[in-house]
Amino acid sequence: MATRNRTILFRKYRDALKSVRVPSGGSYPSPSSSSGGGPVIELSTTSLLNPNRSYTPLSTEDPGTSSRGAVTVGLPPAWVDVSEEIAANVQRARAKMAELAKAHAKALMPSFGDGKEDQRRIESLTQEITDLLRKSEKQLKRLTAGGPSEDSNVRKNVQRSLATDLQSLSVELRKNQSKYLKRLQQQKEGPDGVDLEMNLNGSHSKQAEDDFDDLGFNEHQMARLKKSEAFTAEREREIQQVYESVNELAQIMKDLSVLVIDQGTIVDRIDYNIQNVTASVEEGLKQLQKGTDLGGITSTLTSPRLPHFPVATTSAAFHPYDQSFNLLFFSGINATIMREIVTVQVGSYANFIGSHFWNFQDELLGLTDNQESIPAFRNHGLDMDVLYRTGETQQGEVTYTPRVVSVNFQGSLGSMSSRGTLYDQTPPKLSSDIVSWRGKVATQASEPIKKNLFLQSLYEEEQERKSGPNVFDTGKNEATDEIQDRDIVDSLENTVKYWTDFSKVHYHPQSLYELTGLWIDVEGFDYGTGREAFTKTSHGEEMSSKLRFFIEECDHIQGLQFVVDDFGGFSGVASEFLENIADEYANVPVLLYSVRNPVSHMNTNSQKLTISESLHDAISFSRLSPFCKLIVPVGLPTLSTSKASKYLCIEDQKLYHSSAVYASAFHTISLPFRMEQLGPTADSTYAVGALDMSEGIQLLIGQGRQNTVATLDVAMPAPSLNGGQFEQYLLQNLQPLTPEVAEDVEDSLAIETMSIHGILGAGQQETTASEVKLAVHAAYENSIQRPRFSYLSVSRPPLPIPLPFPSIFGNLVGQHGKLLGNPILGSSSRGSLDVHSIPMAARLRSTTAILPFLDRRLHDLRRFGIQRGAVGTELLGGWGFGKDELEDIGESLSKMVSTLNPHSDYSSDSD
Repeated sequence: MATRNRTILFRKYRDALKSVRVPSGGSYPSPSSSSGGGPVIELSTTSLLNPNRSYTPLSTEDPGTSSRGAVTVGLPPAWVDVSEEIAANVQRARAKMAELAKAHAKALMPSFGDGKEDQRRIESLTQEITDLLRKSEKQLKRLTAGGPSEDSNVRKNVQRSLATDLQSLSVELRKNQSKYLKRLQQQKEGPDGVDLEMNLNGSHSKQAEDDFDDLGFNEHQMARLKKSEAFTAEREREIQQVYESVNELAQIMKDLSVLVIDQGTIVDRIDYNIQNVTASVEEGLKQLQKGTDLGGITSTLTSPRLPHFPVATTSAAFHPYDQSFNLLFFSGINATIMREIVTVQVGSYANFIGSHFWNFQDELLGLTDNQESIPAFRNHGLDMDVLYRTGETQQGEVTYTPRVVSVNFQGSLGSMSSRGTLYDQTPPKLSSDIVSWRGKVATQASEPIKKNLFLQSLYEEEQERKSGPNVFDTGKNEATDEIQDRDIVDSLENTVKYWTDFSKVHYHPQSLYELTGLWIDVEGFDYGTGREAFTKTSHGEEMSSKLRFFIEECDHIQGLQFVVDDFGGFSGVASEFLENIADEYANVPVLLYSVRNPVSHMNTNSQKLTISESLHDAISFSRLSPFCKLIVPVGLPTLSTSKASKYLCIEDQKLYHSSAVYASAFHTISLPFRMEQLGPTADSTYAVGALDMSEGIQLLIGQGRQNTVATLDVAMPAPSLNGGQFEQYLLQNLQPLTPEVAEDVEDSLAIETMSIHGILGAGQQETTASEVKLAVHAAYENSIQRPRFSYLSVSRPPLPIPLPFPSIFGNLVGQHGKLLGNPILGSSSRGSLDVHSIPMAARLRSTTAILPFLDRRLHDLRRFGIQRGAVGTELLGGWGFGKDELEDIGESLSKMVSTLNPHSDYSSDSD
């Protein structure tokens, strides 16, 4: 029977009627009347059968606003289309299941063929049915969001009915599959349970021989069949033996890896005990020398009481109010395999931070091969392959590019091409020959953005590298280079507009993605616009494709490092992107940094804008947090006056400045994830505490409270070990970069992971990892507030300061980051030409100090979005959030608050 699908035509006419403009006041224009707003479709206002009865034209407004006494002919809501599509998919699935049942029956019938065609048919039908069920399930979830409140009961009933159909269909599919497999097994075995192919003695069963006789095989054919079956049985026994051998080998390797880890832990414990004994003996000798100097007085000499410094590989159960803490460090946790990290940067400010972050990595790569650099850079002990990938251009040139996906506005790349700079992909030329147009063609093209002084110098160096050294330029003046570098630094301070203006990194063509249609100066780019940009255009699939390119080439991915702008529409883009990632890569952990620049806090000029931003903060955080393992809010309203900028000179209005601080902290936190794993016999003098991303996250969320929100603290620069300065000032200098946290909170259940690198000793010499560990322990022993659990990682290289780094260091910071007692005369701010590297310390903490951050978002959501008569209901509806979904979001926030504070007022339904 021939059918025609009229749904598309119906939707076209319905959408056309939605644009009909009905004049106010209830009067309708005559055919001769017109207005400046365009044509108006004339609609009848009287009944064709009853002239005395009137009704209003087609309307898309709420039926409650119709005039009394008139019949409102309304359009069906959008969810009806979704429900009809689900019902159609269910019908198609039922038809496919009928075909599948026939295919099962055909496959079970005796046949002289190999049955491969039947099996392919069964697999194809099964896959089609599964796809239809999955598609229907996703569409069913869409029925819960949106829609007017008047038809919520109807919508829920329809949803329950469709869900019941889907469930019954799934159960029926599973039963049919189970029944088919059972019949296959019965067909293979005889009535006595013996395999028809071979019995227990290795010979054919009597039934098989009778079957062969019935089929009319001669003796020669029977002999060949028996020989073939004997060969097959022998091959199956050999395969089974190989399989058992592989399993035994895998178990042996597993036991061996456990022994290696235990051996490394024992070696660490012995090494630490020896160091303690050495320290005790040295202290005893000092006391003995003092006793000798006092006249040879004989006294009882006791060893000094050293603070307890436990070393463990597993966490222990502690009393909730025990003020002691455990400082853990490991020389290696996993086997020595490289595990990749993929970075995602969504938003303008996120890419400013990312530009600084990748500049640090590029500087480390350059200093590794520089014979004039310090040993800490030449042997930094970091596996750069964790963040970078190796490739090859079409010309055969080997490339080494970051494993990153960058998402931003169209036109946000400045002078850089969206195809990068390495692969030299020439864009296709637009043809001016348009067959369907006979008139003139005019092309409007903007002028390309010129490279600044820094990018020009990079281009010239690249050209010199490709052309080879100039033999006539051997006497190049170093003073000229110094002047040029000074000009570059000064120009960057005043001319940076795009994140590419100070980037010195080559990117892969799959790394850079621009949201076409959304320009950098777009207005009204709010949360709802961001969601629509991802879901209702091709942006979502294209972004997922770029991420898939990097993930699928990883051998053992350890996680995603995700940075997103937590203001404007990019948080809406990121929430939908993260939901797709969670569906496609459920086992890949995500460490999420939600960042805000100081400028975004300066735009609250009206009450309406304040309410909008308050709702955005609540919705954005609530939608981002479920799709990551750990979320870290970052971004102070005034970074320049914060305690974290004690030794810095920040200008809040310059994104170039503040993003450098946050990128430095992200670099420090990521070091344990890419430290080279040390074996039991490796040298751990300068580095200890390598950690996998998932293990680091689990340390924070798996100890007691299941809190998935962490704060970020940083000491920039960190104090040196000279003269006890480290023990005295480390904890004081660690200041939060997370906004709205409570200060001086005594949380006996706090958990933290701390990363320290590049610490200087006396005479600006390198310090060992053991010295740093002892100093950190001493700092906590002398502190009133102690965490319940602390994991410490120490790495060797300090933070390298590349040339395009902003001039944000104060005059108390030395050339290698040492904190000076007296200020340096001259300029109040110092940059990359004055400061070459700095020691750093950063930590992630799971603590109740984050409660004010959570409380405000829950309070604002209930006040402006959930409670009766809330002023933000219409705005949230425009973003695509219905009442039921808002209540679910509020409940989720309330649970996060009650996790940290079970006695909070927000644990109840009242505001």
